Amino acid sequence: MTFFLTGRATRRSVALIVVTLTVSLLGAITVGATSSADRYHGSLSAFGSTHPIVGIVTTPSGRGYWLAASDGGVFTFGDAKFYGSTGGRALDAPIVGIAATPSGHGYWLVASDGGVFTFGDAKFYGSTGGRALDAPIVGIATTPSGHGYWLAASDGGIFTFGDAKFYGSTGGRALDAPIVGIATTPSGHGYWLAAVDGGVLTFGDAKFYGSARGAGSSVPILGIASTRSGDGYWLAALDGGTDAFGHARTSRTQFPSASGSILPPDGNAVDTIAASPNGGYIVASSLGAVGVSTMPTPMGHSRPTARPVPQSQQTPAKTTPRLSPLIALQILIRMNAERGARHLSPLSWNQLLASRAKSWAQTLLATGSFHHQNLEGIIKAADGSFEEVGENIFSGSGSAANAGAAHVGFMHSPDHRANMLLPQGQLAGIGAACLNGTLMVVEDFAIRMGAPLPPAGQPVPPMNPIVAPETTGASC
Repeated sequence: MTFFLTGRATRRSVALIVVTLTVSLLGAITVGATSSADRYHGSLSAFGSTHPIVGIVTTPSGRGYWLAASDGGVFTFGDAKFYGSTGGRALDAPIVGIAATPSGHGYWLVASDGGVFTFGDAKFYGSTGGRALDAPIVGIATTPSGHGYWLAASDGGIFTFGDAKFYGSTGGRALDAPIVGIATTPSGHGYWLAAVDGGVLTFGDAKFYGSARGAGSSVPILGIASTRSGDGYWLAALDGGTDAFGHARTSRTQFPSASGSILPPDGNAVDTIAASPNGGYIVASSLGAVGVSTMPTPMGHSRPTARPVPQSQQTPAKTTPRLSPLIALQILIRMNAERGARHLSPLSWNQLLASRAKSWAQTLLATGSFHHQNLEGIIKAADGSFEEVGENIFSGSGSAANAGAAHVGFMHSPDHRANMLLPQGQLAGIGAACLNGTLMVVEDFAIRMGAPLPPAGQPVPPMNPIVAPETTGASC
């Protein structure tokens, strides 16, 4: 999957790749209410998930919810029923969101390539699976009738299916930050898009009630949920804090003790939010901890009430990504071997690029995310020494969690190969991190200021022969 980052950071593609050769077998786990906290009906803290949680949606009654994992595993709580999952099935792209039918007797799962999977009474109205997208899909929202849905991409592109109507998008428009979520109005005649920097964009009859941009917090926004009446919305931040706008009730996020609330920087980052039919909101972390809105607060921005679990009480191997310099080194050696075989000069190691790549690899694993960092930030940090930057990202588990598998995976993708074998390429920095058997690799590339840039339409070097074809090497 390929998408383009706008602005001065790059004038060529940056690419994403997911290689997962082992898939967990996830079934239904139903947990009854274990806390008196409003809207809380259990979490995954006692069970765990081998894949990060990427979505949460409530039942129509508000007395239950579903959690969806990136491999399509579905977990049920309260009165939510299990209607199936893609756990144990090979997917072309990871799951990024879940939406429920109006009856509560079914749900949709959507993958980052726009593939849509239906369960229960959820009907299939189309998808973008198998279609080349400029940016990955990040969310799904359904129409009031349940006879259609919108898919939102990270560049603000909107795709409509069934009775969902198109009211506008930011596809093809330069954005300051990628889109991370979509919420619809009660009428179904409009929607809001939320960006990672807290920006909010409105379309159709969706009204603007404010945004978190410039609110004084550098914590990324990971999702948006609208009130039942549509007269406000909440933005959820990575650390479990929320921003309320319009008539959305300003609340603190409470993680009941049973939910296993380990908040950043300890690796259990909030990455999804849903509104409750009974008022308020509910959030879930990448490790399956569940938090609910509680008492009102006097300000529009609140932080979680639960205290992070002390580091001494955690198991670092399960919560803290570990850097692997050896994997990074072996990948660089393989990459330069490919360049040498094609009579290209080797890429020189750059400490700034390496530092950014290492940090981003750890961040992606810790937050259960999979998207590019702000490449313009690398340009600024280089203080005028970089003309252009690019980035490749790889995630592999099981037998794919090693240097060779990452290298071969990159080589088989034209977009990634274009970055690795760019004739004008000069500098590289690689970060490799491991967590629970999953490898995350970030490759950052740069061309020095004043050096020749790639001309438009420059062909991608051929894949074959791959001079380092071994899918082995240093591993997690």
